Amino acid sequence: MAERNRNFFETEMEKIETWADDLREQLEIELKELEKEIRGYKKEARRTTSLDEKVELHKKAKELERKRTEKRKNLFEAQDEIDRKKEEIISDIEARLKQEINTAEIFTIRWKVA
Repeated sequence: MAERNRNFFETEMEKIETWADDLREQLEIELKELEKEIRGYKKEARRTTSLDEKVELHKKAKELERKRTEKRKNLFEAQDEIDRKKEEIISDIEARLKQEINTAEIFTIRWKVA
């Protein structure tokens, strides 16, 4: 039983860690892409001579900065979710470890070989 509980714990923790890593990596990739786009818009705004274009490019950069802020917030929320799931698994394992096995005689069977 202890072996089964240990295997369950290790499997579930590995799943959560893999999920967490994938989630973090995806959000970090998205953040890097947003950073690249923001820099591109700002660079283009510096190069252009038209005031209308400069204003429009800065607006686009600001919108991407808002998205970036939201992605960062999502990254922190995802980390909180990961921590919550880890706590659930640990609590579940603790409950399993506290289980008691009791045996009770329910009935008796007797037979005779003749």
